[in-house]
Amino acid sequence: MRKSLLSLMGCMALAAWPAAVRADDAVHEKLVSIAKDLTFTSAAALPMLATALGIPGHDAELDVPSEACLL
Repeated sequence: MRKSLLSLMGCMALAAWPAAVRADDAVHEKLVSIAKDLTFTSAAALPMLATALGIPGHDAELDVPSEACLL
């Protein structure tokens, strides 16, 4: 009786495991999406950050220093 109960519990745990893995994958994908959004939004607002991070496409957005800054 006890052996069959342990077997049943083991089968139930194995059956539930893929659902837990899928839930973890969904959370991971959501966090990756948030991180990408934060990174690329910050890069668009701060072109020097984009350059430092190696994100292309923001070089033309760099501030042009005035003559007063060059002196």
